[in-house]
Amino acid sequence: MPDNPIVYIDHADLTAEDFATFERLRAYLPNTHPRWELAFGANSATSDGQWASSEALFQLTDGRYARVFFDEHGNALPDRPVAPVTSLFSEDLARHLPGWSVRPLPLHPGRDLADVNDRAWSWSWPGFTSTAGPHTAIALTGPAGERLLAVRPGADTSLLVGAARPDDARHLMGAPEPGPPVSFVAEADAGAVAAEITGAMAPRYRQELWRARSAAVTEAVHGLQELSDDLAGEHVWSVVRERNRRAWFYSEVLLDTGQHVVAGIRSVTRVEDHLDPFVGPDLRRLHVVEKALAHLQEIHGSWLDARAALAASSDDIGPALRRADNLRNAEAWPFAQWLAQGPLHALARHVTPRIGAPAPDRDQQMKAALARASNLPARPSPTAPAATAAPPPGRHRPTR
Repeated sequence: MPDNPIVYIDHADLTAEDFATFERLRAYLPNTHPRWELAFGANSATSDGQWASSEALFQLTDGRYARVFFDEHGNALPDRPVAPVTSLFSEDLARHLPGWSVRPLPLHPGRDLADVNDRAWSWSWPGFTSTAGPHTAIALTGPAGERLLAVRPGADTSLLVGAARPDDARHLMGAPEPGPPVSFVAEADAGAVAAEITGAMAPRYRQELWRARSAAVTEAVHGLQELSDDLAGEHVWSVVRERNRRAWFYSEVLLDTGQHVVAGIRSVTRVEDHLDPFVGPDLRRLHVVEKALAHLQEIHGSWLDARAALAASSDDIGPALRRADNLRNAEAWPFAQWLAQGPLHALARHVTPRIGAPAPDRDQQMKAALARASNLPARPSPTAPAATAAPPPGRHRPTR
């Protein structure tokens, strides 16, 4: 499935003939269609050969996409109108969770159920299919960005509360995943569930998400450093273009995840960190990371605009899209080097023990910091890396 944001065709604009075509294309039956083609399909089967869940992406000849879900028998599931969802338990839970967003989720067959299943981060519940969902599903969003999902698989079953995916989850593949959900007995009241959420689950979620993000950032920084070292001094255009292409993957990870890591570092930075001769210089260079991320965001936005303009053209846009991609990659490379040489991963490692921990007493922090600083030997501050230099001149935006 394409990685870039897509506006899918509204199912209200599709016909019964379209859905019949989707079923044939998705089953790989001998079939060609003048307007539609199968662009992506994800299937999983049960032991008896039926489909446990299935979704597919179909592309029109004009470049637009339709996202369709199927039941266990291969029937396409059209979206249903989204009706207001109410839940007495969620209303009671909201009263015990001030500052939290508590929202019951729609559970219509098809996209609704798939979206609920997609929310769960590295866990699942029994009995889920694209047509048979849980009895209750509630999305919980905390004041510090915590995201949890509460699911009751059946009317009288236990309540499962576990981690929900963050926005940048696609860049956290391979990073440490959160633990299993917490199970509450069916008779547990909302007050007891809320107390467990605020007292234990929310801090644990912040710690688990931080570990995943800092691991992804560290891997991306190391990947960029290896590209810089392996191809240092290389000027052959084809080699440079391939380097830039590979570097964009790491740049995109840092673009999506790095901003969260920067915010986390700033939120737990203490007075003594600025006085520490080993940490203070890195903190003073953190603005370089923010500036590089801002430039990458601008490059990414210009590239999306260029692709949108090209998609509206009726000409053969393949070569133009490749040129836009190459220009984006080339423009991003200097700022990727800033990030590779910057202090992001070192600072993330330094503050990791503080994420999700109770805030310490600030007066005690100040006294301890001054005491340590007075006993430290004087030493020159490290030389700032080349990454703090101004960006190279002549950078231009992709042609729109």
